[in-house]
Amino acid sequence: MSVEGAGGSGVLVGRAPVPAGVRMLLVFGGTFDPPHRAHLELPMAALAACGGDWVLYVPAGRSPHKADGPRAGDADRVEMLRAGLEEIGAAGRASIGTLELDRPGPSYTVETLEALRGEIPAGCVMRLLIGADQARVFHSWREARRIIGLAEPLVMPREPLVSAGEVAGALAASGAWSEGEVRAWESRVLATVVMPAQATDVRAGLANEGLDGAAARGLLSEGVRRVIRERGLYGLGRPGGGGRP
Repeated sequence: MSVEGAGGSGVLVGRAPVPAGVRMLLVFGGTFDPPHRAHLELPMAALAACGGDWVLYVPAGRSPHKADGPRAGDADRVEMLRAGLEEIGAAGRASIGTLELDRPGPSYTVETLEALRGEIPAGCVMRLLIGADQARVFHSWREARRIIGLAEPLVMPREPLVSAGEVAGALAASGAWSEGEVRAWESRVLATVVMPAQATDVRAGLANEGLDGAAARGLLSEGVRRVIRERGLYGLGRPGGGGRP
């Protein structure tokens, strides 16, 4: 896809912009509709916790796990994400990959990782960064064990699963994993902070309170709010202008 404002000295945007020399790459996918503070800050905390080098944010095209598509357009979601990452100083540690936006149809993680394997630097190890809520249903993902072989998951705690033991218990209860696999999952849980936030709640707050309401100010960075206002996203602001309609 063509993204206005991509590149430059800020956060890199492209199909799979991962610099040479990156040894451990964290792949973090999501709809980012809009990207809230947890989307921006938790992967960077996970990067420090695991000793990784780089985070590749991968905005989804159409998720097979969600009935509805994103509310904001592809270029708008990329621009919100770019603005938010630059605001928190992630340039030089993170980039945005558009490979899921560049292909039609549902975005399956296994296909994305297989495509990335051919594009990232030689010798780079991929880890798939997911939330504990996603780990709980990971067995339902297409070719779940193949995904683990391509990019072993790293799990960020998320309510109500805020410890490695709670994540392991939930996965054991699913009956989808062997005892050894459950132990492996327990070892993948990172000791990072929990930031409860969902894009659906953010959109509801925007609809009820606008861009200057408590929900928007608390959950969205100033850069993301600026893009929403300037582009008139979610029925707020107006393209090329400012303020509420």
